[in-house]
Amino acid sequence: MVARLNKKQRRQLRQKGRLEEVEAKKFHLDIKEITPATYNQEIVFDAFENNKFILMHGCAGTGKTFIALYLGLDEVLNGNSGFKKVIIYRSMVPTRDAGFMPGNLKEKAAVYERPYIDICTKLFGRTDAYETLKTKGIIEFTTTSYVRGNTEEQAIVIVDEFQNCDFSELFSIQTRVGKNVQMILCGDNKYQSDFRDHDAHKKGGVNKFLEVVDELSEDFVVVKFGYDDIIRSGYVKRFIIAADMIGYSP
Repeated sequence: MVARLNKKQRRQLRQKGRLEEVEAKKFHLDIKEITPATYNQEIVFDAFENNKFILMHGCAGTGKTFIALYLGLDEVLNGNSGFKKVIIYRSMVPTRDAGFMPGNLKEKAAVYERPYIDICTKLFGRTDAYETLKTKGIIEFTTTSYVRGNTEEQAIVIVDEFQNCDFSELFSIQTRVGKNVQMILCGDNKYQSDFRDHDAHKKGGVNKFLEVVDELSEDFVVVKFGYDDIIRSGYVKRFIIAADMIGYSP
């Protein structure tokens, strides 16, 4: 014989049902469809669909990080290639200044996650999208300080601001690649390097890495973004062109 439920029990069950519905909605994310905005972006989309490793470099404001994160997340959420997560690697170059920042290393590293929070907000139309994706294990953010000893598998690996990595960091990331991994590197070695003049030998390590990538044409597609790819704003495009014409750089 099934016991009858009293009003309080029925109310609790209804509340529980609503709570489960709210929780399900909280963790359900629909990514917006993004299409290439420039010819070079189209090359990146095609290379990704052909399972190539991709290195994007060049002007600021060209959407390199945005499209890398979009392609990675869209594939993990909607693709059928077996990728389970997107891993974002970023060098804490100002760890060469990070001692002056408040907080522990994790709190200092969180500063570098802000661009990805903004991108996920735009991609999903929700301010909590990035944290939700991290909670579900779909996004992992780590610094290059924690590369060694890892083997990345079933993941799309994004190396952002690669111009701020020295050769040792880039070498370590490449040698972490395991089974079923696709990699995208984004950066601007001309204008956005955080290495100082006394770190010139470390900045030169990026050039060494680019030479190695040139030998890996079977694996890598290299895309150089120029003035025509700047989509952030008309002002950014005019400013970069003017700075180039005068010959000034940071």
